[in-house]
Amino acid sequence: MSLGDDHQASSQMRDDMKTVSFAHLTAVSGAHMAILMMTVGLLTTKKRRIAIITQISVLLIFVGLVGPASSVLRSFAVSAIGFVGMWSNREGGIYSSLSTVIILACLISPYNACALGFTLSVLATWGVSVPARWIETGVTQVGSIPQCIRSGIEWSAKLISVPLGAQLATLPIMLSMNSWVSPWAIPAQLLIAPLVAPVTVGCFISALAAQIWPALGYVCAWLTSWGTGWISMVASRLSALPGARIAVGEWSGLITAVILLLLIWVVRVKIRRFSS
Repeated sequence: MSLGDDHQASSQMRDDMKTVSFAHLTAVSGAHMAILMMTVGLLTTKKRRIAIITQISVLLIFVGLVGPASSVLRSFAVSAIGFVGMWSNREGGIYSSLSTVIILACLISPYNACALGFTLSVLATWGVSVPARWIETGVTQVGSIPQCIRSGIEWSAKLISVPLGAQLATLPIMLSMNSWVSPWAIPAQLLIAPLVAPVTVGCFISALAAQIWPALGYVCAWLTSWGTGWISMVASRLSALPGARIAVGEWSGLITAVILLLLIWVVRVKIRRFSS
């Protein structure tokens, strides 16, 4: 989870992780860096200069530890743009920052325009930032209902908005790759959500400590394994449930086209409302 290296995992575990959409946990992405930046921001002093230096240092250490692969550098660019916007007290927009990264990445390496990993990363980032917000805010526009029921609906929308937004945004690509969908993906995401941030930080500390003192790295890894064990257990149990993979076969192309057209229509409506 820290180094993006899953070659020691069994083929069964990798298959289970793929079934419940956990594969992103073992692929280095901007989410890893965002979690580290937020953690460092909460733990460091409130002095602006020291906080900035500390967060930049952690990002550079992470890139050095993982290695300068294209996906890592792309994630670093996303984090850097967000970092600059945050510390310059500017309220940035997801479209402008994400578009900047896409353009720069494709200029540096045009192959990214055809890479499925890059496409999934972009769509997932957009999904947790834009559709997730639509889902969460859309509930508040429901007609007059009792306050107790409204509170429950709003709480449920906040809980499910991020995994559902990511699933909807990446579904066209996932269908083109797998020709099946998993109804257990979102429940699985909810079951592990509280552990993702601490486990990500713990994995980073374990990998870093192992470079300095292997015994310390082993202890940190053992402590973190309680969280990773839960994640792997959820993947194993839910992927073994009936209907874990529902094949769509020849309908995958049509479903993909319909979803893409629906997303384009929704984006068009939202942009028109925003511009007006």
